[in-house]
Amino acid sequence: MVSYSVVMDVGNSIVELLKRELTPEPIDKPEKVGLCSPNEPEDFQLTVHLYHIEENGNYRQNDMMIENKNRMRYPPLSLKLHYLITAHSKGKGSAKSEDEGRILGRVMQCLYDHSVIESNLLQGSLKEQEEGIRIAFNQMSYDELQRIWAYPNKPYKLSLSYMVEPVLLNSTRTRNVKRVTDVRVQLNQKGDFK
Repeated sequence: MVSYSVVMDVGNSIVELLKRELTPEPIDKPEKVGLCSPNEPEDFQLTVHLYHIEENGNYRQNDMMIENKNRMRYPPLSLKLHYLITAHSKGKGSAKSEDEGRILGRVMQCLYDHSVIESNLLQGSLKEQEEGIRIAFNQMSYDELQRIWAYPNKPYKLSLSYMVEPVLLNSTRTRNVKRVTDVRVQLNQKGDFK
């Protein structure tokens, strides 16, 4: 059963995919890719930051799920997770811009090629899923990105926005049910048959 850690597990799954695909080129070490706020990148060259969560009405489930012969579980909450992916270079001037451009270009290429993060790359509680998770470029205007990047005393850095859906957060609520063990059928004759 997928636990409440599913939100964190999605972020870690994205990071693991990017570590695998972006090292050693254009990022030299996997440790330089991580979950982190882009305004404090520490030693990361690429940060993945969850900035928004919303309910995903397109994948809402209303049917109870059979857990065993005596219990049913309420349907999961379907979510969309929005991530900001930002490159950080220690270079100076145009070298910094070139490094960051190469990194972001490779990120877009990687996430386009892996629009479904396969189950073998999923982390934590997501490993129980048979299906992968979908990740897609989230087209945003410059103004929208700047509103997200609202860090005081930090100039805006070129960033990419990606959306992951559906992310299912299982309910803890269950309902006990009884199996049908006895059936009574009564037939009544209607009218005369001649």
